[in-house]
Amino acid sequence: MEHTPEPWITSPCNCTPTCKSFFIDPVAMTDSFMPYADARRIVACVNACAGINTETLEQFCADVAAAGHDELELAAAYGKHKTLLFEREC
Repeated sequence: MEHTPEPWITSPCNCTPTCKSFFIDPVAMTDSFMPYADARRIVACVNACAGINTETLEQFCADVAAAGHDELELAAAYGKHKTLLFEREC
């Protein structure tokens, strides 16, 4: 199953006049409200990753997590995935 195409946006809840929650449009359900900072961060990440294959992105994230804070390991993870991360479909 493919994910919902970008761009995603944040939308206010508006369920009550004092509600400060947001949801992610067009993918959120009414029970998926969250603080604006969280919704904004998720939307920014999804939109920045537009065109990157999900499996490649998952493997890259796993490699970066495994590298920890070791700069050489991080560079190796980036180098390993650089071509795949930036060969985006337009």
